[in-house]
Amino acid sequence: MALFAKADYVRAIWATLAGLGIVATVYQVWSKERRKVIDLEEQLVKEQEHNRPKFSAHIDFLVPDKMPDAYPVGGTSVLVGASIVNTGAPSIAGVWRLIVHLSNSAPLVLEPEVLPPSITLAPSLGRSSTVISSADALYEKVSHDPIATGARVSGALWFLAPNVAVQKMRESGVRYVLAFQDSHERPWETDFVLPGSTTPDVKYFPGITSIPKPKQEPS
Repeated sequence: MALFAKADYVRAIWATLAGLGIVATVYQVWSKERRKVIDLEEQLVKEQEHNRPKFSAHIDFLVPDKMPDAYPVGGTSVLVGASIVNTGAPSIAGVWRLIVHLSNSAPLVLEPEVLPPSITLAPSLGRSSTVISSADALYEKVSHDPIATGARVSGALWFLAPNVAVQKMRESGVRYVLAFQDSHERPWETDFVLPGSTTPDVKYFPGITSIPKPKQEPS
């Protein structure tokens, strides 16, 4: 009896070892296949990122001023100069919005208007007058022709905030967020907090000296 019991015990051990061996083999096969899947997913992500734009935007200047008298209602106009650098795949940019975070009120979400034929900016200290023309419209520069890899495109955008006082838009601490999308509908943004005169890398203009009425109706 003891001999048979010992034999059964040995067979049980071998069976257990064989089972463990099968489990270990299955795990190794699964681990290798899983590693392949992970490598393929990482490669896919890298490929997708390689084929997508990588934008870096910057507000070069921002001028909130009163809306021209030619408009039927009063309010504030905001001229924004901005630049985009693309270190990724070529892409257009569009769906522009200017989100203005005012104190003690809900944010304003403004869409760009047709840039007037010319806007003359009042000269700041040590600078001469600056004229912005309709040819400087940023949305025209980047909405049809993709921004090439390594390229930098600059231009201007024109926004109107009817019935919003200029003083409110010029208050210290007001945050302006310029948002847009690439061709993959991924959002991008850059921001600027007033006062502009304390930010050395953003040009400051005290206001607009002259502006004709746009030839086209605002979009």
